[in-house]
Amino acid sequence: MKIKTTLLVLFLLPVLTLSAQKGLKGKWEGTITWGGYDKKAGDKFELYIEAKGHRVTGRTYIHQKNGDVITREFKGRIYEDRSMYLEEIPDPTADKDTEFQTPSKLRRYQFLYTRSIFESTLEGHWQEMIKDPLNKKRAIGRIYMTKADQSKA
Repeated sequence: MKIKTTLLVLFLLPVLTLSAQKGLKGKWEGTITWGGYDKKAGDKFELYIEAKGHRVTGRTYIHQKNGDVITREFKGRIYEDRSMYLEEIPDPTADKDTEFQTPSKLRRYQFLYTRSIFESTLEGHWQEMIKDPLNKKRAIGRIYMTKADQSKA
């Protein structure tokens, strides 16, 4: 009986580890705040994640209150402690002079992925990618998200 139980655990262990990465993949929804880390209200934020090993890619959508939607591609990395670093990528096909393609309008994100059988979350912050990171005019904010379809978590 002990041998069967041990074999069952050894068989299920890789399956459980793979399902943890699958829980990160997919659509996440929440709020992006503007104007500092202490704000709670903001715009609707969506994140679509693809994960391959420690590499993460995908797309962000910011639904502004005026009806505009800002869409960006990103790449990044997930670390052993379930923290993530993402960086938006300029669109190579877009006009470089447009407002949202300038480097100062691209963002970096840092998240902590919290897995749960009830509600998995991604929480963190974002900041503008600018040459002077200590500039007081640099845009920063927080992001709070939950998995869009918890049955796939």
